[in-house]
Amino acid sequence: MLKHALQKGLNVKKADMRCLNKHFHKEEFDYIISVSALQWISIREREKVAKGCYYILKPRGKIGIQFYPKSEEEMLKTGRIFKKSGFKVEFIIDNPNNPRKRTIYIIAEKFLICQYF
Repeated sequence: MLKHALQKGLNVKKADMRCLNKHFHKEEFDYIISVSALQWISIREREKVAKGCYYILKPRGKIGIQFYPKSEEEMLKTGRIFKKSGFKVEFIIDNPNNPRKRTIYIIAEKFLICQYF
Protein backbone atom coordinates (compact mmCIF):
# COMPACT_ATOMS: atom_id res chain seq x y z
CA MET A 1 0.00 0.00 0.00
CA LEU A 2 2.82 2.42 0.84
CA LYS A 3 4.54 1.68 -2.47
CA HIS A 4 1.36 2.45 -4.41
CA ALA A 5 0.77 5.64 -2.45
CA LEU A 6 4.33 6.80 -3.16
CA GLN A 7 3.84 6.09 -6.87
CA LYS A 8 0.81 8.38 -6.77
CA GLY A 9 2.90 11.16 -5.24
CA LEU A 10 1.42 10.97 -1.75
CA ASN A 11 3.44 11.73 1.35
CA VAL A 12 3.49 8.46 3.30
CA LYS A 13 5.04 7.26 6.52
CA LYS A 14 5.15 3.77 7.97
CA ALA A 15 4.45 3.93 11.71
CA ASP A 16 3.19 1.83 14.60
CA MET A 17 -0.27 3.03 15.65
CA ARG A 18 0.64 2.39 19.30
CA CYS A 19 3.14 5.28 19.27
CA LEU A 20 1.72 7.89 16.91
CA ASN A 21 3.13 10.73 19.02
CA LYS A 22 6.66 9.61 18.08
CA HIS A 23 5.96 9.78 14.34
CA PHE A 24 3.68 12.80 13.93
CA HIS A 25 3.36 16.32 15.30
CA LYS A 26 0.79 17.39 17.87
CA GLU A 27 -2.52 18.38 16.25
CA GLU A 28 -1.21 17.61 12.76
CA PHE A 29 -4.33 15.96 11.28
CA ASP A 30 -8.00 16.73 10.79
CA TYR A 31 -8.99 13.08 10.26
CA ILE A 32 -7.71 9.57 10.96
CA ILE A 33 -9.02 6.55 9.09
CA SER A 34 -8.07 2.99 9.98
CA VAL A 35 -9.35 -0.14 8.27
CA SER A 36 -8.93 -3.63 9.73
CA ALA A 37 -5.93 -2.77 11.92
CA LEU A 38 -7.30 -2.18 15.43
CA GLN A 39 -8.34 -5.80 15.99
CA TRP A 40 -4.64 -6.77 15.85
CA ILE A 41 -3.87 -4.47 18.80
CA SER A 42 -4.52 -5.99 22.23
CA ILE A 43 -7.16 -4.40 24.43
CA ARG A 44 -4.39 -3.40 26.87
CA GLU A 45 -2.57 -1.47 24.13
CA ARG A 46 -5.61 0.23 22.59
CA GLU A 47 -5.27 3.02 25.14
CA LYS A 48 -1.92 3.88 23.52
CA VAL A 49 -3.68 4.08 20.15
CA ALA A 50 -6.46 6.28 21.52
CA LYS A 51 -4.05 8.65 23.27
CA GLY A 52 -1.87 8.83 20.17
CA CYS A 53 -4.89 9.66 18.02
CA TYR A 54 -5.88 12.38 20.48
CA TYR A 55 -2.36 13.81 20.35
CA ILE A 56 -2.08 14.03 16.55
CA LEU A 57 -5.65 15.22 15.86
CA LYS A 58 -6.52 18.88 15.65
CA PRO A 59 -9.28 20.17 17.97
CA ARG A 60 -12.61 18.65 16.88
CA GLY A 61 -10.71 16.22 14.63
CA LYS A 62 -12.48 13.00 13.71
CA ILE A 63 -11.63 9.30 13.56
CA GLY A 64 -13.19 6.51 11.53
CA ILE A 65 -11.98 3.08 12.61
CA GLN A 66 -13.33 -0.11 11.07
CA PHE A 67 -12.56 -3.26 13.04
CA TYR A 68 -13.86 -6.73 13.90
CA PRO A 69 -14.19 -7.15 17.67
CA LYS A 70 -14.63 -10.73 18.88
CA SER A 71 -17.57 -9.76 21.10
CA GLU A 72 -19.90 -6.92 21.99
CA GLU A 73 -17.97 -6.61 25.26
CA GLU A 74 -14.74 -5.98 23.34
CA MET A 75 -16.50 -3.43 21.14
CA LEU A 76 -17.89 -1.53 24.14
CA LYS A 77 -14.59 -1.69 26.02
CA THR A 78 -12.79 -0.21 23.03
CA GLY A 79 -15.37 2.58 22.88
CA ARG A 80 -14.82 3.31 26.58
CA ILE A 81 -11.06 3.48 26.00
CA PHE A 82 -11.50 6.13 23.30
CA LYS A 83 -14.05 8.02 25.40
CA LYS A 84 -11.69 8.03 28.39
CA SER A 85 -8.96 9.37 26.09
CA GLY A 86 -10.99 12.45 25.15
CA PHE A 87 -13.34 11.42 22.35
CA LYS A 88 -17.06 11.58 21.79
CA VAL A 89 -17.70 8.02 20.52
CA GLU A 90 -20.41 6.44 18.41
CA PHE A 91 -20.65 3.03 16.74
CA ILE A 92 -22.00 2.11 13.35
CA ILE A 93 -22.77 -1.58 12.85
CA ASP A 94 -23.11 -2.74 9.26
CA ASN A 95 -25.00 -6.04 8.76
CA PRO A 96 -25.87 -6.37 12.46
CA ASN A 97 -27.94 -9.55 11.92
CA ASN A 98 -25.28 -11.41 9.96
CA PRO A 99 -22.28 -12.33 12.16
CA ARG A 100 -20.22 -13.41 9.13
CA LYS A 101 -20.61 -10.04 7.39
CA ARG A 102 -20.98 -7.76 10.42
CA THR A 103 -18.61 -4.81 10.41
CA ILE A 104 -18.11 -2.36 13.29
CA TYR A 105 -17.07 1.26 12.88
CA ILE A 106 -15.99 3.58 15.66
CA ILE A 107 -16.77 7.16 14.73
CA ALA A 108 -15.16 9.53 17.20
CA GLU A 109 -14.54 13.25 17.56
CA LYS A 110 -11.80 14.84 19.65
CA PHE A 111 -13.89 16.40 22.36
CA LEU A 112 -12.32 16.89 25.77
CA ILE A 113 -9.26 18.85 26.70
CA CYS A 114 -6.67 16.32 27.88
CA GLN A 115 -2.91 16.38 28.27
CA TYR A 116 -1.06 13.10 27.69
CA PHE A 117 2.43 13.82 26.41
